[in-house]
Amino acid sequence: MTDLMIIELFENGKWVEKSFGEIKIDDKFRMLYPDTKDLFIGDNNKTEFIASSEPYENEDGILTVDIGVL
Repeated sequence: MTDLMIIELFENGKWVEKSFGEIKIDDKFRMLYPDTKDLFIGDNNKTEFIASSEPYENEDGILTVDIGVL
């Protein structure tokens, strides 16, 4: 399956491209649109997120992660 977004995890002070499935609880991550490389902007204009769950498939079969407060 092709990722719908580019995923970058914040590791050792820099952003590193990873697979969505590599996100772990408490990871700081951001998402970019693959065609434009623009950052995904979430609620309250946030572009950085903290994973509060491991990745899982939602009811539509899309790989998802729950997001905590940054």
